[in-house]
Amino acid sequence: MADRTASWFLIQFTADLARREPRNVGVVLETPQGWLTRFVAHGPDGVDGRRLRRFRLPKNAYEEWVGYFHRNIDGGTWDRVLETSKVRNFRALRGGEIYEDRDWNVELDRLFGEMVETRDEESSEGLKNRVKRILTAADVTSEEDYAVEVDYGDDHRSEVSWDFAYRNGSLWLMEGLRLGGALARTQAEAFYGRAKGTEKAMSAGGGLPKFVCFLDGVVGLSDDVADRILAPIDAVAHAVDVDDEERAIEEVAAMFHRSSQN
Repeated sequence: MADRTASWFLIQFTADLARREPRNVGVVLETPQGWLTRFVAHGPDGVDGRRLRRFRLPKNAYEEWVGYFHRNIDGGTWDRVLETSKVRNFRALRGGEIYEDRDWNVELDRLFGEMVETRDEESSEGLKNRVKRILTAADVTSEEDYAVEVDYGDDHRSEVSWDFAYRNGSLWLMEGLRLGGALARTQAEAFYGRAKGTEKAMSAGGGLPKFVCFLDGVVGLSDDVADRILAPIDAVAHAVDVDDEERAIEEVAAMFHRSSQN
């Protein structure tokens, strides 16, 4: 067999280690000319928080992990990453070996396209499609990907996009949220921040929006844990558990159609 020319590694993020549902977020390629990396929502200007939103992953945490991987590549300690990241929310896995010379930038794009982009699109659309099915069954005709420009001060403005919007006299903004292990509370706090930022941005127009958070992953949490994790969401939104779809449909129908009569 020919000598190995290059090795590639897959970077995964698992929001909930107990549920073991990893999502591919990056590719690392070790070549004769050096290391190449590509991560979701990461470019020359850093992390694009808007593109990262579908992962329900805080931007700061993601930036820290991308930096961690790069520091170990630069420091020659990549093998340590493979050993120590096995039980963490982020981990690096050996993907495979390549035994012939190639255009390595093209190869990186190919691996990223096959292992990350396609699979991520399938995974990220899963919860959104479940929410869409619930809305349709509840006879709620919604608008998808509703964007609001939010001013965070210090000349920093960012577009906040919500999965769905519905009008029945009030404007309802809706989002699916897949809860995940140690990051669940952080994800809930991020939802709270997006909702409050959206409220502030729209307050000049007179009417404030209402928020609905469709939750995946509540099943299995004790009442005490669920109350603690979901407190930031409950403070700003109506929470709907999508794991019980029949009940979710009834809850959505009652909430929206009743509110249109008030």
